[in-house]
Amino acid sequence: MSLLKDLEDRLETILEGFFARTFRGGLQPIEIASRLTTELRGKKVIGISYTYVPNRFKVFINPEDKERFSSYENAIKKELLNYLISYARSNSLSFITRPSIKFIGVDTVPAGQVRVEGIITEDNQQPIPEEALHQQTRVMDLRELELAASARHILVLLDSEGRERKYPVNKKLFRIGRSEDNDLVIKDPSVSRHHAEMSLDGNDRAWIVDRDSTNGTAVNGAKVTRARLEEGDVISLGNLRIRFFFFSLYPSQVST
Repeated sequence: MSLLKDLEDRLETILEGFFARTFRGGLQPIEIASRLTTELRGKKVIGISYTYVPNRFKVFINPEDKERFSSYENAIKKELLNYLISYARSNSLSFITRPSIKFIGVDTVPAGQVRVEGIITEDNQQPIPEEALHQQTRVMDLRELELAASARHILVLLDSEGRERKYPVNKKLFRIGRSEDNDLVIKDPSVSRHHAEMSLDGNDRAWIVDRDSTNGTAVNGAKVTRARLEEGDVISLGNLRIRFFFFSLYPSQVST
């Protein structure tokens, strides 16, 4: 039985007749689960030994749908969280803390639709249930993640507000782009599906290579097809900026 089908059956059991009367025709919890899965996979971070995924989720729904969920919101969230943990375990994905979900009612989301935002953060320090540990879902502290990434180099993605997201480079050939088969998946429309790749030579030197992307690749403002990377270089992929560092020097020398 698929995880989504199992979740649907469990929700129907919990909500019993109320589920059939109230939820039929409107936003379904199973649709939220599907969007959570998409967000989880779209924001994965590749570490040395593990692939990390968002652990804190905001689920934006119409206030009418939130009102429909209100009587069973906690039960629905519990089942969605159990589903995420099972999904992560079966796909070798890891959380740095136990995941959490928050429902938020907003008028900008039409009734019957859902928008999900997920982030990786260690602020959510909730205890991990014993059964989750026995199921071997990997949950790590962010400091342990950074120590595990002590190999070679690190990429620091800078968003439009100057916030940083760190991605350790743990392979000799590290692919970047929008497509899910990249090592670093970036959901930015200015980034091509297979935009660029970073390669390491035998002397531990790093190179960035453009993969015939639509908007091109630049290093420190200069367009390149292939260029050697130096400490602190700024790589531009479309509208996105990424800074390159030797891990041993990060974060002490980072400035935005």
